[in-house]
Amino acid sequence: MLTALRVIIIIILVIMAAGGCFLMGRTHVAPWLPVGMALTSGVLFAMAINKAMRTLTGISRNGLRMVVLTAGCSVLVFFALLTANYAGAPSHTATTVRAEVVAKKVRTEYGTRRVGRGRYVRDSSRKIYHYEYTLRLPDGSTLVRHTDADGYVKLRVGRHENVELRRGALGWTVAR
Repeated sequence: MLTALRVIIIIILVIMAAGGCFLMGRTHVAPWLPVGMALTSGVLFAMAINKAMRTLTGISRNGLRMVVLTAGCSVLVFFALLTANYAGAPSHTATTVRAEVVAKKVRTEYGTRRVGRGRYVRDSSRKIYHYEYTLRLPDGSTLVRHTDADGYVKLRVGRHENVELRRGALGWTVAR
C-alpha cells in the first residue's frame, strides 16, 4: 500500500513539474525569481516535515530524506506559485501590445527503426516538425511561440503581431 502511494506521489510531482515548465513559458518574469522562491520555501517546508515523513518516504538516512523532501516541496511550491499567478490574471488588466517577429525556425525530429539486435537507424519516413517563432516585446524581452505549418508559411520576419499581456495575481506578467 505504501509503495503504491509513493509511486502516485512521484507521478503527481512529475506532472506538476511539467505543468510548472509550461506555465513558466507563459509567465513573463526572470526564471530565477519563481525558482528561487520555490527552493527557499521548499527547504523550509522540508525542514518542518522531515521527521514526520520518515515512514512515507521510506528513507532512514536524514540527509537523503531532506534532499528528497526539498525537491518534492520545491516542485509543489513552484507549480502552486505559477498556477496562482496565471489563474489570478483578471481580464480587466489585459493590455494588447504589438510585438515584432524577429526569428522563425523549424526543428525536425526523425523517428528511428530497428535494423538488428541493438542497432537503430534514423527513419526518414517519420519526420516530426516543430514550428516556432520568436517575438520581441516593446520592452526588449523575447517570447517564443509555436505554430502549425500553415501559420509558419504565412509568417514573415519583421511582421508585427498582437500579444495580450495580463497582470497576474503575484504581479508577474502573463502572456496569453
